[in-house]
Order: sequence, then structure tokens, then C-alpha cells
Amino acid sequence: MSDTSPRPSAAALTVVWNLHVDVMTAEIVNAFRGSGVDVILLKGPSIARSLYQAGRRSYSDSDLLVSPAGLDRAEAVLVRLGFTKLLHDREVPDRIPLHAHVWVRGSQMLDLHRSLWGAHVSAEDVWRVLAAETETAVIGGTPVKVLNPAAMALHIALHAAQHGIAADKPVRDLERAVTVLEHRVWRSAADLARRVDAMAAFGTGVRLVPEGARLGEALELPNEHSAEVMLNASSPPPGALALERIASAGTIRAKSRLVAGRVFPSPPYMRVYSPLARHGAAGLVSAYALRLASLPWKLGPGFLAWRRVRRRV
Repeated sequence: MSDTSPRPSAAALTVVWNLHVDVMTAEIVNAFRGSGVDVILLKGPSIARSLYQAGRRSYSDSDLLVSPAGLDRAEAVLVRLGFTKLLHDREVPDRIPLHAHVWVRGSQMLDLHRSLWGAHVSAEDVWRVLAAETETAVIGGTPVKVLNPAAMALHIALHAAQHGIAADKPVRDLERAVTVLEHRVWRSAADLARRVDAMAAFGTGVRLVPEGARLGEALELPNEHSAEVMLNASSPPPGALALERIASAGTIRAKSRLVAGRVFPSPPYMRVYSPLARHGAAGLVSAYALRLASLPWKLGPGFLAWRRVRRRV
């Protein structure tokens, strides 16, 4: 006998999954507050509710920005809640401080931010600017600080620039934001971008979509570009961003360290990004061997993409 029971729609499944993430977010926010950690929800439910109809946008994780003064306490709270940090700064190939770290607990995922990608002021200054640009939303039954429309527009543009034109969800969010949010909101967002020294990434992000290009002209956004921002926005082939960071390194020693980190990343990094590396010592060695063997054919397209961008800046 066939099953004729009604199946839930995609929108209904999206709502259910989003609620699952919201409950996790509320749990973390409440735990942070109990430890005196100030926190702002950057996207996910705030974007879904502001720009989309219910069930039209899913989110698989939560993005939280914490005050720099509370970062250590926030990480201790996450450990207590059973989360694990995927990678530390010292374990990524470039060994540079990341603007956010991924934490996982089973199938649950959190991006814990200490700054914004594309901002070139200190994490303290980013927090000071954004903390004054919040409103309150109820997430998972808990009042949570979220970005106001202008700060949300800033973050959407930076997120699109970071992940590039090939990233479906950030670009779709950008398209919705450009369509839904008024020009005055985008003018305020541009002002915020100037205050956190993120105008290059902001302008590049806004212009990724046709309506955004027209918006950029209307707002008279400067055409400020850096090679790294342009590469990110183009969703380049593997190796292109690494070549830019190596070329931009100030000394031979710094360049050598970056090359070594890219050719032989740390074992924790390999285990995160290579399933083979998770199978004991032999699997790790095999994963390194495959990485070395693949470098020549990966570097070709990456080099061409990097050279094209370098010629434009």
C-alpha cells in the first residue's frame, strides 16, 4: 500500500530547520549573557525576516559578533556548551588572525566573529560602531540584539564581496537588499563602511549585481579596489588569493612562511578539509602527497586570475 500522507513543503521544512538554528542561537546568547558577554546576531534570522517571506530563506548556522573584551569568556562558554573550534589562527595556512572562527557541536555550527571581513580598523572600533547600530528581535523565544537595516546592509555587501559572485546565498541576499532597502538606508550603510574603513570591500560588494551597480553610482561610492578584495569578489580559482598574499608579503622571510603554509598546511587544517587526512597517520601522509601532486594544475588557473586582477589595480 502506497504512502499517501501529505509531504511537508520545502518552505515548511525551511521553517522547521530555521527554528532548530534559532533555538541554538538563543541557547548561546543566554549563556553569553550569563557570563557577561555582549553579543550581536549578524545575519541568518535577521536577514530572513527583513528581506524574505517566511520559509523563503534557510540558514544553516548562526553568526554572532562578540565584544573584543568578552571574546575569551565567549570561547570558554562555547567549550562548556560542548562546542569545538575547528581551527585556531595558528593552524590556518596564512597564520593571520581570522575575523571569525567556526565552532561545531554535532550538526550544529556557529561562526563566532570578533570583527567583519573587509574592515581595516581594530576589532574594538568595529564593535563600537556596530554596537550603536542595533535593534532587538526575538529569536528562539529570547530577545537578541540584531543589526539595524543600515548595519545589516553593510554586512550583506561585505559578505557578498568576501564570498564572491559565484556564492549563491550571499549574492541572493545582496539582490534582495538592493531591491527592498531604501536609498537612505544604503547611504547610512556607506557611512558605516567609511567609519570601519571598509569602503573598498563595501563598494565592490554592492556592485556585484546590476541593481547594485546602479545604486553605487547613485550613492557616488568611490571605485576603491584592492587586489585581494577584487579576487574575493570574482570567486577565483584555487591559488589566486594565496598568490596575492605571498606577493603582498613584505619580506622574503614572510613570503617563505606563506609558501610553506600553503604547500604544507597544519595537520588540523588538513583534517578539516580532506576526508582522507582523517584516517590516521597514513591517511594524513597520503593527503599531503595528493595536495602536492595537485598543486601544479591548480596553480595555472589561479596564476592567470591573479595576474589579470593585478593588472587592473
